[in-house]
Amino acid sequence: MKSFGSTDLIKCLLRLGFTKDKSTGSSHIKYNYPKKVEKGIRPFITVILNVKTYDKTTQNRYLTQLKRLGYSLKELEESM
Repeated sequence: MKSFGSTDLIKCLLRLGFTKDKSTGSSHIKYNYPKKVEKGIRPFITVILNVKTYDKTTQNRYLTQLKRLGYSLKELEESM
């Protein structure tokens, strides 16, 4: 998978149906998952803003969170 930053991640989340939380912040924004999730899984993803390219650890953390919500790697690559 290619490297991505905050703008790419936000576009991907919006394409997957996530909605922006109404709370405002300057360095982080929360995006809510559109469907109900299993107990123990976070129904949101917190995006760190103003990052041109995330480091590999942060990218893998975001991908893992999205996979736990039921998205495949192929779906994520198509929506990036």
